[in-house]
Amino acid sequence: MEILSLGAKEIDRLEIIQLVTAKRLSVTKAAQQYGVSHTWMSQLVNAYRREGASALVSVRRGKQANNRISDTTRTVILSLIRETLRKWMVEDGIWTTRSGSINTSFENFYT
Repeated sequence: MEILSLGAKEIDRLEIIQLVTAKRLSVTKAAQQYGVSHTWMSQLVNAYRREGASALVSVRRGKQANNRISDTTRTVILSLIRETLRKWMVEDGIWTTRSGSINTSFENFYT
C-alpha cells in the first residue's frame, strides 16, 4: 500500500473526481465547479480511473524549477551588483576604498 501526501487543492480535486466517478456529478459540471476545461477534467477522471489518487499528485513535486538560476550564475551576478554599487558609492563619497580613510560620518548620506 502506497501512502500519498495530498495538498488541500489535490484533496478538493479528488473529492470532485470521486463524485464524477460515482455518477453524482457530470464532467461538465465538475469542470465548471473546479474552474477547468471539460477536456482537462475528462483527462483527470480517466487518470484517476487508471491509477487512482496517485494520478492527481503533481509530477513536478519535489523537483527544481526549470527557470532556476544556477549557483555559479547567481554568484557572478551578485559580485557584479556589489562592484557596481560600491563604485557608485565611492563616486558619491559615501564609500571609501581600503586605501583611503574610513568615512565614519553620515553627512554624505543626506546631501
